[in-house]
Amino acid sequence: MRRIATLSLLLGLGACAMPEETPPAAAPASVVQRTPEQVASRLPEQLNEFRRGNRVQMRSGTGIEYPYATSGRRIAGQVQIRPGTPGTSPETELGAMATEAATNPQYRRLREASRETIAGMSCMLLAGNFSRTPVESLACAGVFDGQVVRMRLTMSRAAGRMDEAKQFAEGLAAALR
Repeated sequence: MRRIATLSLLLGLGACAMPEETPPAAAPASVVQRTPEQVASRLPEQLNEFRRGNRVQMRSGTGIEYPYATSGRRIAGQVQIRPGTPGTSPETELGAMATEAATNPQYRRLREASRETIAGMSCMLLAGNFSRTPVESLACAGVFDGQVVRMRLTMSRAAGRMDEAKQFAEGLAAALR
C-alpha cells in the first residue's frame, strides 16, 4: 500500500513539474497581394478638385495609368499602378522618377528641389521650365497591397498650387489604404 501511495505521489509531482504548454506562435499576418486592377478600383473618380480620366494601359504592358486634372487643367498628372517586385521600395521608384524627369526633352527641364514624406509616400518636388513657362511638379511613390503606386502632378508655378497637389497626394494615400 505504501508503494502505491509513493508511486501516486511521484506521478503527481511529476505532472506538476512538466512545463506548461505554450500556445503555438501566431502566424505572421500575411501580406495581402492584390492585382493592379484591384488596387485601382479604390481610386476615387473625384478627389478634391481633381477629376479622374479614362484608364490607359502603361507602355510597358504591366500596369495601368489614370490621368487626373483640375478644371482647366491648372494641375494635371497621372497615377500609375503596376506590380511590385521583391526589393521594390518607394525610394527606388522615386529615384527612377527623378531620372525620368532629368531625361525629358530639352524644352522640359526639371530638377529635384527637395524630398519629403506625404501620408506615408516618398515624394519629391521638382522645379524647372516647360519651354519658357516656370513649372513645379510633385512626384510620389508608395507600395499599397504589394503594388507600386506612382503619382506625378505638374503645374505652372503659382501660389497655392503645390498645396493642392500635396492634398491630392494625402487623399490618394488615404483612398488606397
